[in-house]
Amino acid sequence: RHLAEELALIDSDQMRRLHCNEFEDCGWMKKEKETLAPNILRMVRDFNKLCLAVSSEIIEQKTRVDRTEAIVFFIRVALHCHSLHNFNSLKAILGGLQSAAIYRLTQSWKEVPARRRKQYKKLSSLMDEAKNFATYRDALESSLDNPPCVPFLGVFLSK
Repeated sequence: RHLAEELALIDSDQMRRLHCNEFEDCGWMKKEKETLAPNILRMVRDFNKLCLAVSSEIIEQKTRVDRTEAIVFFIRVALHCHSLHNFNSLKAILGGLQSAAIYRLTQSWKEVPARRRKQYKKLSSLMDEAKNFATYRDALESSLDNPPCVPFLGVFLSK
């Protein structure tokens, strides 16, 4: 829970630093992106670092049991991110869990308790990109009635 709370604080602070003009004309994709959209780029870099940290932490475990425990740990952190309405870190953690290196750990995934696998699948469905993130967009809209909320930035960064 503490990790999820820290991630929420970091993400909300970064979200507050974003300026409307950073979203103009897809500045984060231009040659001068560091000048046009520095806060967006910072959030994207941190998102990618969190994805990598999740997968690296799992892969670095020496035994299948330890890898399974790490997978379960990150599913629990993702659940807490969801309860805190921190969709940005939620998506990053799922990104790490869904990476090819982690997906291939079939023996470790088999050891994840059924309850946790079900929770993982539910979170994955929530953040699924199908229909332009339709399920996520519905969840985001309903979470706005119960702030605070940190949206998944990636949805806003597509043309």
